[in-house]
Amino acid sequence: MKHPAAFLFLGIIFSQFVAAQNSTVETRIQYIEDLKIKITADPQSESKEALNSAYKSLEASEYMENSLDGQLELVIGDYDTQKAVWPLTVSMQTLGHKDAVKIEYDLPYSDVIEKKYVLPEQMTERQLRDYEFNVEYYDALFRKDSSVLYAELYFTVTHWLSASEYRIKPVECRIYKNEKRAKEILTLNSAQMQSRTFVMSPQIDVRSAEEYQADIARVHTALESEKLAQPQPQKESETEYTEEKEQKGRLSFYVTTGMEPADLDFSDFDIKENPLDSIDGYLTWGMGKNFFTGLNIGYDINSLYKSSIYSVGVLFGGNLNIGSHFRPYADTKVSVRTDNAVILKAGGGFDIIMGNFMLNIDYGYNWKLNDFESIFGSGDSDVQITNFHAFSIGAGFTW
Repeated sequence: MKHPAAFLFLGIIFSQFVAAQNSTVETRIQYIEDLKIKITADPQSESKEALNSAYKSLEASEYMENSLDGQLELVIGDYDTQKAVWPLTVSMQTLGHKDAVKIEYDLPYSDVIEKKYVLPEQMTERQLRDYEFNVEYYDALFRKDSSVLYAELYFTVTHWLSASEYRIKPVECRIYKNEKRAKEILTLNSAQMQSRTFVMSPQIDVRSAEEYQADIARVHTALESEKLAQPQPQKESETEYTEEKEQKGRLSFYVTTGMEPADLDFSDFDIKENPLDSIDGYLTWGMGKNFFTGLNIGYDINSLYKSSIYSVGVLFGGNLNIGSHFRPYADTKVSVRTDNAVILKAGGGFDIIMGNFMLNIDYGYNWKLNDFESIFGSGDSDVQITNFHAFSIGAGFTW
């Protein structure tokens, strides 16, 4: 053996590398930094190959820390009555860096108590007593003994862009109830947690210019891949119609004017023979997601130079919101006029919505009963029923 010292040196390096592979993340990072010191002292040494292997080993593994016996810390704050949650913070200290990992999350009341949460104003007296007791009990318990719950964090480590810079990426965080048989009550995935970097001191850079450029490309690719993997919020124009977001009963205030054509043959329609007959104001409000009711006050334009005729009515209908701008509806209306007539209407129309402003187009088939008193009183006159069509157009506001 011509070079026993060289073989002895390689054996020491190999044994250190094997030991590092089976050790904690802290030991692996410290081993890498020690190798860089050796390379700085002797650039021709075999430590450069060991360094590359150590990087691969560091990044190929997934690590786990536990808040009961590791360097992971779980802190639980006081209960937030507005959100019905306990705020929790999971943090990890490594190699002198206090917040190498920091995860903040709201732990729901229902996850801790393992019962469905009900709003306090909807609770029975007994439920309210139990709720208040549970909040006080767990607040006191968390202050006294944080190990009532414990956390497990699974993460990966990557050497990053700057010299001696490392990035910790949380993969999964599990929160358990620390009982005789541990029970998992919450799991956070990587999309719910942020990666963090830290820099070792002293910073030691043994990369060539080509290796540094390769690291820039590698980091850029990693960040772009993570960005694409995260769910992107949809643009408003791409958002599909959902009943919970868009569908609601018709809430509006608008004014219309209309005419009552003799028939529906518009081939020889003459505006002079079909003047405007009425002006109406409407106030409607929603009833659930698909229905509405409302009030109507009207004025008969034909009575302008005679004894004025007014009307008061109530209406009920159903509507469907299609997208953000179109709302068809069907409705029925009963109105009483000051000339002793009652008008029943069945019809429908649609609203064209632009923000809070709306245009309305409506059609109704109507039955006019000419004597209000004989219908509901004891009069002897015969009731005459007249049928007619009515079209109207109007504008107003909707919410």
